[in-house]
Amino acid sequence: MKKVTEFGKELRKRRIDRGETLYDMSNAINVTSAYLSALENGRKKISGSLFNKLIAHLELNSADTKKLRRMAEEAVPSVKISLINADKNARSVAAMFARSFNEIEAEKMANLKKYLEKILNQRVVQKSNERHRD
Repeated sequence: MKKVTEFGKELRKRRIDRGETLYDMSNAINVTSAYLSALENGRKKISGSLFNKLIAHLELNSADTKKLRRMAEEAVPSVKISLINADKNARSVAAMFARSFNEIEAEKMANLKKYLEKILNQRVVQKSNERHRD
């Protein structure tokens, strides 16, 4: 049996705080109440498009959206990466990371996470600046 995730707990809390039943929220985001229950109980993972519907329905600000997205990402037991359009270097990095993932020390993993967050934040800022120039 799967463990209830922080994402599931937060989703249920927000639903209840809004006074919504499983049926109400599931209809609002166009899924079955059984599927929504499975999300809340950690038996299903949430897709990107459903996450976006959920954020819109809950009317979350950017900080709460970021918090819920992090919880959703941490609830995923495995990740699949498509390398279809990846160059040789990207394929090599993905393979090396996958092979050594469970052997990376906690401190080095934390440093790697910070580095990736820095890169991703720079990319977000760059895209935002490009949109404002148009």
